[in-house]
Amino acid sequence: MAVQSLVLSVSTCVVVAFSCLVIGCAGSDGEPTTTVASTTGSTGGDSEGGGDTEPTTTEGATGGSDGTATDGTGSTEGTTAGVCELDVELDMDLSVLVDHIADLQEVSTAISNDASELKPVGFLAAPGYSEELLLAVASPLDQACEEASVLEPVCVEDEARCWQVACTGEGARWSLTSWVNQIPAQAGDYTFSELAVTVSSVEAAGSFDFQISSLATKGPATWGVTANGSILDGDFDVVVLLPELVEGHETVLIANGTKGVFGGQLEVDNVAVATVSADGTLTPVGPCW
Repeated sequence: MAVQSLVLSVSTCVVVAFSCLVIGCAGSDGEPTTTVASTTGSTGGDSEGGGDTEPTTTEGATGGSDGTATDGTGSTEGTTAGVCELDVELDMDLSVLVDHIADLQEVSTAISNDASELKPVGFLAAPGYSEELLLAVASPLDQACEEASVLEPVCVEDEARCWQVACTGEGARWSLTSWVNQIPAQAGDYTFSELAVTVSSVEAAGSFDFQISSLATKGPATWGVTANGSILDGDFDVVVLLPELVEGHETVLIANGTKGVFGGQLEVDNVAVATVSADGTLTPVGPCW
């Protein structure tokens, strides 16, 4: 991956690194399973009038032969008897989320390697915005953060992108907020009307939190994003809310990367509709596609 660095002569010296990255429910064919606290007077066999079969009692969660059950909490996996549990047929571009997962792994590694109490580091990335991934590395602070304060913002590329460092007032913690300053901003086929990312150091060494807020369109599709995640020693986990992606339905991407091995799933109304494979790709599951 080629990296170009640009050193700016401004009040707060920064280095900007651009990286061009290429980033990427099984259906249930079994019979539906019903779980009840107890069933009395049940009949068995093939006789029409029933038989003398003993009553059956089932406790806890149960599932079909292909594991399409839940334990009563969280998301379901699969569907009942091959029927989509949602009232919508899904049609979305999963590749943009695959790219974003790969982007997050890249920036997590870079931030873990470069950031320290005296060296704030941030990034600018979101679903659809990965062709010119921005890694902002501020010049070292004169001293570790103590009192709450905000430094002057720094903008580059004719004021197109900006970032600002702040001391939070919580020990030596700092935050670096990056944003797209000229709106609308075009990134490939995506048009952004909003994009901002905040990276904050936390008390534990090598640990950071981040928040992403963006709004973009690609053709008729709207990609509104609100994400919260954490970084520790190059690994990351994130929860990405995608409220406009499936109209009228809550869509959430839950993803993590540990030493380059990924996991997670995409949920619509708490139903898992795609899984994050170990290589970071998303695989649709279920008959809702």
